[in-house]
Amino acid sequence: MPDYQKMYYLMFHAAEDAISILGTPPYSAEEIAVRTKAVDTLIAAQQACEDIYVESED
Repeated sequence: MPDYQKMYYLMFHAAEDAISILGTPPYSAEEIAVRTKAVDTLIAAQQACEDIYVESED
């Protein structure tokens, strides 16, 4: 059986790294908007994964 917990942690930490990279100072207003949307998308996915993970621990 696949180790979903290990996969979850790997993906979660990679998303955290990407969020950190995207948080570096941007050069233009357009880039700020794109980075903000990317960060928001990653955070929403992390939160959804956390909800699924917590619900499945029962």
